[in-house]
Amino acid sequence: DPARIQFEAAAAGAELGVIKLTGAKGIKVTGAKASSPALETTVQTQPDGSSVVRVKLAAAAKPGRVTTKITIATTDAAQPEITVPVLGLVK
Repeated sequence: DPARIQFEAAAAGAELGVIKLTGAKGIKVTGAKASSPALETTVQTQPDGSSVVRVKLAAAAKPGRVTTKITIATTDAAQPEITVPVLGLVK
């Protein structure tokens, strides 16, 4: 369970981080979305069955402070959503 993504003075379009999720066999990540248009997320399933969520600043992100979150959806009935706070500064 990732705690958060924190960055300092990143440019629009920059990759901010990668979140790797591993879980019980058969549990999958079904999507990831940011609560702000300043972030973009992509989900990739790895050969070992784990998932990687890549987080980057949108090309149109405006300069200033970003305080938002990413919600990762899973097929796990016990934890269908994982929330990851994102904090930082767009330069």
